[in-house]
Amino acid sequence: MSGSSTERPTIQSLSRKTGKPFSDYVWKILDEMRKFASPENVSEVYSREVPVTPLRAFDRGAELGRVVVVYGTANPDPSGTEKDRETAKRIAENLEKFYSQWTSPVNVVVKPDVNVTESDLGELSYSSVARSRTGL
Repeated sequence: MSGSSTERPTIQSLSRKTGKPFSDYVWKILDEMRKFASPENVSEVYSREVPVTPLRAFDRGAELGRVVVVYGTANPDPSGTEKDRETAKRIAENLEKFYSQWTSPVNVVVKPDVNVTESDLGELSYSSVARSRTGL
């Protein structure tokens, strides 16, 4: 924190300042959350307020049971598309290892961009575009 008077103190800093344990603030936090999050809008609030992180994206793949790794086919390098496909396969292999630790199976699929369907785009929130030049 920069010390600005307009910044709100965090629960942790307030807990240290007052000497009260964090658990003393839990009910207050829940009461404050009820003012802006209801059962009807909690998913919307979560999507708006919680930053998208790689782990959140991985959680989404596990929830859906499917992840599509997409690679481009319009690479100007004659061997580029093949390199991109190989990169996508390596990404998929790593994701399969990662998801093998999940309680439910997750299907990891590799597709060229020209074969991605509306269904793929509609049901999936996480796709990785493999490009060998970017090191993905």
